[in-house]
Amino acid sequence: MRRRINNRWSLAAREFFFRLCCSHKQGEKPNILLHCMPRSGSTWILNTVSAHPGMRYIGRPFMTALNSRWRGSIPDLTATYNDGPDHDIGHFIHFEGEELKRFEEFARRIVMAQWHIYPTLHFRAPYFNRKTDRVILQVHTIFAMCQWFHETFPVNTALLLRHPIPNALSIIARDWRDEGAAYLHHPWFVDTHLTGAQVDLGRKILAEGSLLERHVLDGSLRTLVPLRAIESGEHPDWLLVTYEQLTLEPEKVVGAMSRYWDLPDVGAMMRQVRLPSRTVSADTAGKVTDPDYLLKRWRSKIGKDEERRVMRIPAAMGIDIYECDSFMPAAKALH
Repeated sequence: MRRRINNRWSLAAREFFFRLCCSHKQGEKPNILLHCMPRSGSTWILNTVSAHPGMRYIGRPFMTALNSRWRGSIPDLTATYNDGPDHDIGHFIHFEGEELKRFEEFARRIVMAQWHIYPTLHFRAPYFNRKTDRVILQVHTIFAMCQWFHETFPVNTALLLRHPIPNALSIIARDWRDEGAAYLHHPWFVDTHLTGAQVDLGRKILAEGSLLERHVLDGSLRTLVPLRAIESGEHPDWLLVTYEQLTLEPEKVVGAMSRYWDLPDVGAMMRQVRLPSRTVSADTAGKVTDPDYLLKRWRSKIGKDEERRVMRIPAAMGIDIYECDSFMPAAKALH
């Protein structure tokens, strides 16, 4: 409890300092929702886009709001669960009726940057703009509601993917929890998006799977809804980006972001994309120009048999962007 209180004071102090030194006046262009797993290269993209004049990024606003002074505005996240709270309840999966109306008001203030939740204060960073009129939001916990957000607010929507094994290994290295149980214990998500066989597999992995398997399951469940929405062809304006493509073809990715999101100053973003992201690990910072190292280093930690076993998980969930024996996503993932 004391830690939560301290977090609230810290967030309030950060907000006050931001309001004192910076200003944001929302412009006409839509803000950008970047749906992404942790450790997928999202900070790299956030830094790159924020280098564009008038832009700034907001890191993990929905997650951070749970410990902010606005936490009372959030509907009860446990209300739609049938079982006990032995799963992560920090994910926004589904609301109905009055709870949905309440969530919409809460979400609107975040999406439209009316609340300054966890604003970045890296004043000396080359991507930092003190005066802004548009934001890109890093969102880890609203995957299941991506279509609702698209229909409810004027936003640009994007999904960032990374090969599930190195993504999971990077999360494990930081001792972060796997959170797939939040989806497998949610009745609406299970009934709407999963088959009985997928539920059985997921619960077996939660009970008996290795740490790597549980984290790959987590990533598969989280990204399932936005990936299906993109593959349906119903959202040609949604941008799908992969960490691998960003590593190998930054010019192509920056060009796509410029077109999809109406960011004309490509030069400003290209200068930033060549720099290490703010959250890059120390052992990687000096090797950001070595694609082989960035994309293939996980191979020394995972054998072929384990790779095949783990990669059955996203395949069973209908996700075939990444396949065994390949470091790169399928061609259909590339814009």
